[in-house]
Amino acid sequence: MSIRPFQILLVEDGPGDFELVKTALENSGLKFSLDLVQEGTDVVAFLNRHEPYIDAKRPDLILIDLQFRNGVGDQTLKEIKSSHSLKIIPVIIISDSTRVEDVMISYNLGANCYIIRPVDQAEFLKLIEITMKFWLTMVKLPTRAR
Repeated sequence: MSIRPFQILLVEDGPGDFELVKTALENSGLKFSLDLVQEGTDVVAFLNRHEPYIDAKRPDLILIDLQFRNGVGDQTLKEIKSSHSLKIIPVIIISDSTRVEDVMISYNLGANCYIIRPVDQAEFLKLIEITMKFWLTMVKLPTRAR
């Protein structure tokens, strides 16, 4: 029996971080498909398969950088977690912020995990690889329970 690749959605406005996350996933040895949405306002359209995302696959896991240039990271998380059909998808927050307020806001809005981004690129790669291995091999994801 062939197991489909893990579907991962990265919500990130910096294309460089997309490449870092992709490299970390490749290093993990996991089979995956990684989609990128660069505007927080497009995330719900992607998840609900609205134009131009009609062919988008439902992710098993969402990674969100809350530090969007347009400041909609919290709102994006709130929209995902307030939707009956989307709230079961685990959301991992990736942030530069160590502020307790930011951590609390994220968890209060329904984040499943809050990761503080290391400054060092090699540490970031390792952290993403470890995190992905945990969430994609140790955790029973609701999107795969069907």
